[in-house]
Amino acid sequence: ALRTRSPARRSGTPVIVSDPAGSSVIVGESFSLAVIASGLAPLAYQWSLDGTPIPNATESIYSVPAAATADAGSYTVTISNTLDSVVSKTAFVSVGLIGLVPANDGFADAESLPGTSGQITGRNARATGETGEPDHAGASAPLASIWYKWTAPSAGTLVLDTFGSDFDTTLAVYTGSNIGSLVNQASNDDSGGVQSRVSLTVSAGITYQTAIDGWHGRTGQVIFNYGFTPSGGSSLPNDSFANRIDLVSNAATTTTNNIGATGEPGEPNHAGASMPLASVWWSWEASGDGPVTISTAGSDFDTVLAAYTGSSVDSLSEVASNDDFGGPSSQVTFVVSAGTRYAIAVDGLALSEGTIKVTLNDNFADSDGDGQPNASDNCPALANVTQSDFDVDGSGDACDTDDDNDSVPDDQDAFPLNPAESVDTDVDGIGDNGDT
Repeated sequence: ALRTRSPARRSGTPVIVSDPAGSSVIVGESFSLAVIASGLAPLAYQWSLDGTPIPNATESIYSVPAAATADAGSYTVTISNTLDSVVSKTAFVSVGLIGLVPANDGFADAESLPGTSGQITGRNARATGETGEPDHAGASAPLASIWYKWTAPSAGTLVLDTFGSDFDTTLAVYTGSNIGSLVNQASNDDSGGVQSRVSLTVSAGITYQTAIDGWHGRTGQVIFNYGFTPSGGSSLPNDSFANRIDLVSNAATTTTNNIGATGEPGEPNHAGASMPLASVWWSWEASGDGPVTISTAGSDFDTVLAAYTGSSVDSLSEVASNDDFGGPSSQVTFVVSAGTRYAIAVDGLALSEGTIKVTLNDNFADSDGDGQPNASDNCPALANVTQSDFDVDGSGDACDTDDDNDSVPDDQDAFPLNPAESVDTDVDGIGDNGDT
């Protein structure tokens, strides 16, 4: 898929034109992953599996001639040159045992969806159809469907999608107790791309059966997102600007999702890349002046991130925003003012939804009490109010044991601020090198 990276990168830095696509294979089958990138030559490539670099996987194409179960997982590739580096989107590869069909291949074996929102992974490789089974979304034959079921806890709206799957999916939702008497409630082939999305009104206590298949027999790795909104409001506590959740500085990663989230009238298009909106919100008040960094690293989909000031969703002033920060996650760094409250929105690129991880780190601590935060203090453990640094080596004079950087410690240097002199044998105040 063609991708646009932001923020703008310097001319010649690596840019991914086409990300690797995942696949589903069985033990012994071959598979290949490929990336297309541009930038100042030479470009270097390093493939990783589940975050660990793969030895000798240093070309634009990574191939496995005979897959083993250990080859299953999440693949990324880092492309670099002398100017910068960039990380691809994740490509999922599943490796199944020979002859193994999915456990939820049959309607009667539908997998239950837990809770009211979440994400399920699966595959439809070697899945089959059944006698009397519908042609899902009118675009699935020959059938290779897998099934899920979910019972509505109350009346509301159910949103389902296959965003993040690695093939052209179809999606259909039914009611009914057997394969031959299903009543179609909603179906979709393509929704803003080759993946599928449906939104339907549901009734309390009714069980909804969902089939996921591929366009005319396509198969692959399935990412299935689901989210329920009860009548009268979203099930996500921070779906609206008014219900922002307080974010804690320098704390453990906050985890939630935006599955089934909505937008609001007057809400900005975050980072210029989040329409249609499916945002969730946080609030944070700065305890000091200085830089702060917010990141969605670890989220499982392509996020967008924006920070604002303002008291209502239709009158916000953007402080910082980002779509991709060296990969599909987002990161912003900006200077804040003590006492100012900031609103933070996380959404997905276009229709993307999934699990969100958010961290916020500031560096306002001032261990030595000299008025300079540790992050920018050239002597964080010893007061150096003026931040003087005679030899400009990054270590302030108050804590530098060799102020003139002449390799003679200050306590042994007769001239600690003169790099040309360190010894005064006759103690006349003139260093030996210049004493005649």
